[in-house]
Amino acid sequence: MYVLRKVKPIVVALAVTACCTSHVQAHFVWVQLDGVQTGGQTVKVAFSESGEAGAAHLVDRIAHAKAVVFGDAKTECDLQPSLSDETGYLAAAVPAGVNRAHVVCKYGTFSHGEATSLLYYYAAYQRCALSDGAVSSENGDQQQKDKEKLKFCVAAELIDSAVQLTVLWQGQPVGEAEVAVTAPDGTSTVTVSNVHGQVVVQDVQQGRYRVRARHVIEQSGTEDGVPYENELHYSTLTLDVSNAPESLIGKAEQPENLSAAALLERARAARAIWKEFPGFVADVKIHEGGQSQSGKIQVDASGAVTFEGIEFPEHSRAQGTLRSLVSHRMGNGSANDGISFADTDLDHPSGRLLNLDYDTAMGSSYRVKDDVIREVNRNSSDGHFTITVLDVYRNPEGKYLPANYVINTWNPDESLKSSTAVQESWVRVGQFDLPVSHFSVTSSKAEHAELSIELREHRLID
Repeated sequence: MYVLRKVKPIVVALAVTACCTSHVQAHFVWVQLDGVQTGGQTVKVAFSESGEAGAAHLVDRIAHAKAVVFGDAKTECDLQPSLSDETGYLAAAVPAGVNRAHVVCKYGTFSHGEATSLLYYYAAYQRCALSDGAVSSENGDQQQKDKEKLKFCVAAELIDSAVQLTVLWQGQPVGEAEVAVTAPDGTSTVTVSNVHGQVVVQDVQQGRYRVRARHVIEQSGTEDGVPYENELHYSTLTLDVSNAPESLIGKAEQPENLSAAALLERARAARAIWKEFPGFVADVKIHEGGQSQSGKIQVDASGAVTFEGIEFPEHSRAQGTLRSLVSHRMGNGSANDGISFADTDLDHPSGRLLNLDYDTAMGSSYRVKDDVIREVNRNSSDGHFTITVLDVYRNPEGKYLPANYVINTWNPDESLKSSTAVQESWVRVGQFDLPVSHFSVTSSKAEHAELSIELREHRLID
């Protein structure tokens, strides 16, 4: 028996249900919240079996779903389709500080065999942290109030190295409910809840868990003139488990007693890196210079990038951009020695300025804040450039990847040569965060150019 006094509630970040009028077997509504707490967050709702983006032609079946998010204030957000040629999901930008939300809609009648059911979907998203057997919890009272507004949900509590899932119907435990759990490594288990509505997941790993529960109510009726024999309720939970408290994700304190080398070492260690990377293949669509191309991209275990069906024009930025995206995830052996503070400004919005004294060729310097490299400065043969990171994406382990940044280049006479604004997004496939999109706009005296790259149907190489 677990000692419940050691249990702290996990903060419910998001809950969603969706509505439409027809059903596709083995598809469920899933939701996740992308973006750090400091801003740039996006609610994404998928209609699929796995929780990843589903088939594009099915998105319209949940197109009437709407999200209500909670942060400093309650905000209603209309979900809008985000579609590629084959896949899609619903999405909505949400204000900074949002940590929970819910949507409640009826799906409709659905016939399976000779029976017809009235079908409802519910979905939830949570973050939790493995930290000394406890979970950082915020707004617990409000969390409970929001949870009670959902008819059917799966609540999660961390007990030492296990997660206790509790299936709740109108706030009461549901025994013998079918529960399916998929771990971050892809292994799946189907079981039933005990008399207290509980299922315990042992030896919790860092990464993303997908949980699905089913509840059947033997109550007949008529919906829009269609008779049904019972009600089917499905609840899904996307649970991101990290090794740092949620309250610290994107909010790490700057330790004043750390050396310059230690600050940079922590920031480098906090990056999302592809370890034991097998490589991947994906469909790629590139729009550059007013023309679009579609083909395949393959990245092997060493990080080498090859393309199929793509012809890059002269002066194309796309090829170099994709190779840069990959190389930054492969990690490197950069030294953390020979680092010094470049100034005494403790309040700079991008953090402390660090000189890389060992880099005599390019004279590199970084700014580090909250264990994130926020600024990169380097000299080049025709001037110098600065990369300023505006926002990052946090993966389930709390590691960061670039989300929004600006690249400014200067001529040797210090006049501005060009400015490029960049937005990038990522998707978790297995244990790896793979690129989904890159969109950049470059402006200079000579041009105003846009580059769009989209990757879909990622598959890890066996």
